[in-house]
Amino acid sequence: PAPLGKKMADILGDVQGAKLEPEAGQGALAQYLGANATLVEVSPLHCDILKQKGYENVVCADFIKWSESTVKTALRFAGILMNPPFSEGRATAHLDAALSLLDNKGRLVALVTTAMAERYSPVGYDKEIQPIAYNEFKGVSVDLAILILNK
Repeated sequence: PAPLGKKMADILGDVQGAKLEPEAGQGALAQYLGANATLVEVSPLHCDILKQKGYENVVCADFIKWSESTVKTALRFAGILMNPPFSEGRATAHLDAALSLLDNKGRLVALVTTAMAERYSPVGYDKEIQPIAYNEFKGVSVDLAILILNK
């Protein structure tokens, strides 16, 4: 929902440097990052929608595979805003991949399950958890939280 996306973007703040949204979908979070943010999305249809919305850096790829090749380059991101997939433990893999691309002194803000937020504690990062009220994301059957990681 837009108010939750805005809240997450406010937590990310006005980072100075490149911004990334993995799993960009149709741009619910990207709208808060600006037209020059890097958006990675696996669905060709969603990539076309993002481009039609005016986003300049749309990468149509599987985020995990893209991150594995990108980490070998010098490209790093000062701010990452994400809503990783929750099923089958994929959130951990997506968070790990995103952190591999986070710049020194960068910030990652992710919408995850509360259980994930509590157990995910990568070494070398300051962690904060902000709970999501039940009515902030209707139709979801799990408790959610905003996970904030600062490098």
